[in-house]
Order: sequence, then C-alpha cells, then structure tokens
Amino acid sequence: MATNRLQDDVDDDVDIQQFGFSNVVIIDQMPIVPPEKIQKLQAIILKIFARAGPFQEDGFYMPFDSSKNETLGFGFLEYTDPKSASKAVETLNRTKLDKQHILMVNYYEDLKKYESIPDEYVAPQAKEHEEKDLTWWLYEKNHLTHDQYIFRQGDETEIYWNRPKKPTLIYKKKNWTDSYLMWSPLGTYLATLRIQGITLWGGPSWQKISNFQHPGVKLIDFSPREQYLISFSPPTKDLDKNQECLIIWDIKSEKKLRGFPGDSVGWPVFKWSFDGKYFARISQDQISVYEAPSMTLLDKKSIKIPNVKDFCWSPAQHIISCYVPEAGDNPAKVILYDIPSKKDRRTTNIFNVKDCKMHWQDKGEYLCVKIDRFTKTKKSTSPYFEIFFMKEKGIPIQGLEVKNKIVAFAWEPKGTRFVFIHSDNNTPRSDVSFYQLDDGKIVHLKTLEKRQVNYLFWSPRGEHIVLAGLKSPFNGALEFFNAAKMETLSTAEHYAASELEWDPSGRYVVTSSSSWSPTQYSSDSGYNMWTFYGKLLSKNMLEKFNQFMWRPRPQSLLTEEQEKEVKNNLKTTSTKYKEEENKRRDEALKERRLLRQKQKKDFEEYITKKKKELEEETRRREKEEESANLYSTRRFERIIETITEILE
Repeated sequence: MATNRLQDDVDDDVDIQQFGFSNVVIIDQMPIVPPEKIQKLQAIILKIFARAGPFQEDGFYMPFDSSKNETLGFGFLEYTDPKSASKAVETLNRTKLDKQHILMVNYYEDLKKYESIPDEYVAPQAKEHEEKDLTWWLYEKNHLTHDQYIFRQGDETEIYWNRPKKPTLIYKKKNWTDSYLMWSPLGTYLATLRIQGITLWGGPSWQKISNFQHPGVKLIDFSPREQYLISFSPPTKDLDKNQECLIIWDIKSEKKLRGFPGDSVGWPVFKWSFDGKYFARISQDQISVYEAPSMTLLDKKSIKIPNVKDFCWSPAQHIISCYVPEAGDNPAKVILYDIPSKKDRRTTNIFNVKDCKMHWQDKGEYLCVKIDRFTKTKKSTSPYFEIFFMKEKGIPIQGLEVKNKIVAFAWEPKGTRFVFIHSDNNTPRSDVSFYQLDDGKIVHLKTLEKRQVNYLFWSPRGEHIVLAGLKSPFNGALEFFNAAKMETLSTAEHYAASELEWDPSGRYVVTSSSSWSPTQYSSDSGYNMWTFYGKLLSKNMLEKFNQFMWRPRPQSLLTEEQEKEVKNNLKTTSTKYKEEENKRRDEALKERRLLRQKQKKDFEEYITKKKKELEEETRRREKEEESANLYSTRRFERIIETITEILE
C-alpha cells in the first residue's frame, strides 16, 4: 500500500519549502472497503484525478482502520505542483463515483482552518473600515508637476518621482515579481505576477491591496476603468476542453466572476468597451459580446458573422467595427454594429482586398480603414485609406490613395491630424506624410522624405511627435517634430533603442534598450530621458535593465471648453503655480541654507574642541619633558688612540 508523506511523516527528498502543502488535496466521501478491494479503488481514484495533472510517485494514501479491517473513506493525494491541485479542487470536486458516492475534494491546507472552528458560534467583531488612499500621488504637495516612473534592473525594482534635475527615489524592492510589472490603466494599482497568482499594490507605502490566486499565471489585462482584471494561465498538456485558462476577477472584492477555456492567441483575448460595460471576443464566424458585471453573454447569443477576421471597439461609443475578408464571390466588408442592439449601423463593401486594418481616432469621431488592394496583375498590392465620418448623418466615407507600402499609421491624440509612414520596397528610408481632416475633406499638410523611421509616437497631448527608427536597421534614430508648425525641432540617436514612451504630461520622452531583447547586448541596456523637443537630460546605462514604465494618470475632469479656457489664460493662471513653485523653491533653499549653517557651526565647534584638546596635550607633553630633564644622565666619549692601517 502507498505510504503517506504528510505532516509528521515527510520524506527527506520532498521540498516542503517550495510548495508547503499547497500541492496536496483531501479526497472525501470515498467508499469504505476491505483490504482486498483497496488496490482496485486506488486505481479508479488515480485514473479520475490524473485529469488534473501529474502526481508524486507513491503520492496517494488512504488511512486504514486496523480494528475494523477497512479504510476510513477518505484519502490524500500529492500532486507535483500547486496548479494541478487547484485544478483538481475546481474541476473534480463533487465528482460522481457511483450512485452512493460523490467525491468531495478540498485543499489539505484548509484542514487546520476547519479543525479550528469552535463548536459554538461566536459572532465576529466588526472591524473599522480602513480607507486606503490610492490617489495620493495625484495631489502630493511637493510633486504636483511631477510624474512617477518605475524600472526594473535584474531583481531590483525602483520607483521615482521625475524631477527634472534629480529624480527622487520613492520605493525600492527586490524580487517583487517573477516575470514582469504592469500599471493599471488609470495608474491606481501596480500589478506583480508570481507563480501563485497576481498581487495589486498601491498607496503611499505601497501596501498589498488585492490578491488573486491563479497558479501559473502568465498574462493579465485590466478593464479601462479598473473594475475588473483578466488573468491567463497556459493550459496543461492534457488539455481539458473545460479547463478555465482565463479568469475574470472583481478587483475590489477579489472575487472570481467567471472562467473561460482558451489560449493566449491574439492577446488580449477579450477586448473591452471604452467604459468597461461590455467585453467581446472573436471566434470562428462570430463575435461574442458579454455584459459586466454579470459576465453573461449579451442576449444569450453571439453575433453571427461568417468569415469574420478582426474587430475593435470605438473608444467613445458602444460601437464595434469588424472586418470580413472576401469569400468566393462575396466582397470584403467593414461592418459597424451598435451594442447592445447588435444592429448594423453601416456596411461598406471593398473589392480585391488582401488585408485590412482599422484605426479609431481617440475621440471616436473618425474611423480610418487601411486597405491593401491587389493590383490588376494580382502580383502586388497598393494601399488605400477609407475614413468614416462617424458624427455626420449616414456616416459618409472619404478615400485617400497612396502609392507606396504603408509601414505605420497613427492618429494625433485629441486632434484631427493623422500621419503615416510609406516606403518604396527598393529603399531602406521612408517618407512620412501628415494629413488633416478639415470640413469633411482630407487635406495634405506635408511630406518628409527619406527618413530613418519605422515607428510613430505622438505626445499624449498631441501637437508633438517623435519619428523613431527603432531596432534593426535604424538602431535608434530619433526626430522630434512639431506637427502644429510642421517643423523639425531636433534629431538625435539612442543606439540600439527598442522602446519609446511619453510621460503622461507630454513633456518628457524615454527611450530604452531592454536586456530582454534577443538581439540586445547587456552593455547597451538602459534608458535615456529627453525633453519633448529632443534635449538629452540623462543617460542611464544599466546592466540587466529590462523594463521602464511611466505611471499613467486618469483623464482630466475638465471639459474641452474648460481646457481651451485654461490654455487661453495660461499666462494668467500659470502665475499662481509659478508663485507656488517659487515658494517651494525658496523653502528648499532656506532649508539648505539652514543645513549648511548648522554644518558650519558644527564644524567650527569641532575645530575649537580639537584645538583645545591639542593645547592641553601640548602642555601635558611639555611638563613631562621638563620632569624628565631634571633626572637626565649625560654621556661623554674620549678618543684614546687612532691607528691607520693600509689594506692591500
């Protein structure tokens, strides 16, 4: 019979520190059988529980009552990892063995919790509600004009205030995550991933806010307003069709709302509406839209769209745009659906299409569809843009034909300009063209020719953009450009840069080179800080540097009219903040002056003390020398004879 390896009878080869007992489950409500039937029952139980994952050799134990010569009706099973144990509890609990026996499966670690329950009920004492300040960083008195950023170097994680001349360290922690870090969309939480699950941190002291148990988690995603969290753990090798790899959590209550089978292909698997009220996923010939917080399928049925390939949400309305490729004699289509009615708001047919990409403007007023059309010979393609004017009646469409291959496209945030990179395949350099939508027309603004560029990065405030040549073949070429004046502010280079990110204010830019990149040398890893006009502020070469992120900020509560009023009266309103900044600067200078005065005073007192000690020591030695002279002995020498001898 198998031996037990639990609690007081633990083998030396079992690494209890690795998992504790989180990989052990208790199986209850098993049949009570005599010795001759134990082997058969064990084979049946192990066959059932092998569905959850591999278990240790001799890892199953059924206690035996010698006085009655029969088993006790329960047993212990030790899996090789906690993830398999979790799957056994979630999927095999209440498994029907036969008509009389329904197996109950629980974690072994819960045993002590259940044993400690008193016989008499004692009402728990109500705890005072502790309000956690999760927005402290938005109104920190001395940092109203500063943003935060975080970076990882090896096992170390550091968070800073971005002060222009000297960044201020806020928090530092080692081994904070097993893989990577992630800010929530509004910057309220910092998520860390461990083998057991996800932890959210926040507040001035970076305390633990929430914890979500999802063993083996690899990917996470937040809803736009931070109500929900989606986590993904890769399926095990013996994939069960019903295995829940995707889990949706309520962040505040830490409750699991729903689980889904699936994989991480096309992450994020679910796409959220702008307000987090709906989320959707694409599968063969359909788009499934779910409602929050019930997490149920909208109207209990999916939107049937034969051959659908891609979809995306409007960033301002409950509208889904989807792309359907050509199929037989049916042309390709771009369809707009209203949610929750699922009504077709607008459909346009497009012909001779190889591929199609959809780009929404951030206000949801325009949708740009980039189409790659086959030429007449079908041997090559030519790009074409169709822009949907969403605010106008009937949603009219304007077209724009482009001759060369499109490398990248980007809308200006909070604006009506857009820019794209287009290139002739025969040359390594590309052209960059700027356009603007004006009174229902597409107006060409300017084309920059033969640039070393393959990425576009708009400032979050619009107007400024960085034209970047990242990775191979450009290795970090940067051009800082003002789109309002259509002029280049400066050019620069960060050799081997692979990432670029604007801070939320649009005043600073960070380019980075991560050691995670497979083509990166560790000696090149690190990050550079720039102003929006391209002045290099700092260069930080860090060995084993792997991640840099600005902390996001919530959207402004001001309306567009109020923001315009602030900009128009900037000189007047900025005086108040300049006075506050000058006051803080004067206070800092005063503190520094007082500190220097104290240091000077302490130094002078120290010198006076040491001079006094020196004088006392000098007097003491002089007295000792005088005393020694009174009893001194003189020594005289006299030459008796001198002999001179010549040596041959």
